[in-house]
Amino acid sequence: MPIIILFLLSFAAIFVLDRIIKMGTRGSDSDLPQYGILFAGLILIEIVVFFAVAVFTGVAFFFWGLFLVPAGTLAVLYVWRSCQVKAEKEIYIAMLDKDERTALRSISQDPLNAAGLTRLSEICEVRGQLDRAVKYMERVCDLEPTERNRWKLKDLRDSEGKLL
Repeated sequence: MPIIILFLLSFAAIFVLDRIIKMGTRGSDSDLPQYGILFAGLILIEIVVFFAVAVFTGVAFFFWGLFLVPAGTLAVLYVWRSCQVKAEKEIYIAMLDKDERTALRSISQDPLNAAGLTRLSEICEVRGQLDRAVKYMERVCDLEPTERNRWKLKDLRDSEGKLL
């Protein structure tokens, strides 16, 4: 019975942690190391529980055999989540590529398209190409010198300065 409870608690912990992480992220793979920590922590808890049961009851081999079931399940879930995060990142990068091609096409058709230049600036910022993002945003500020655009340009320049 304790193994079933521990097994269910492991699944519940993974689900809750996944929901908490996804509340604060925007498609990054920053949650992957946390799953590794969760996996290691749950395995450690299971080892301690089974060791305690073995010491107090003397039924060590039976419980060590049962230990492999949830440990194997957690390992499979960790590998599955790792593959899922990798696939999500590839989809996100493909979407950025498509957005960039669309924005570049709109800029080639209308060089004064501030919306396209703004989108290119945002894409470059997401990719970490802050120098390109600043150049696009400077062109946007020349076309549409609004307060919002100037603040965005200032933020980009500040971010670029922090990297240097």
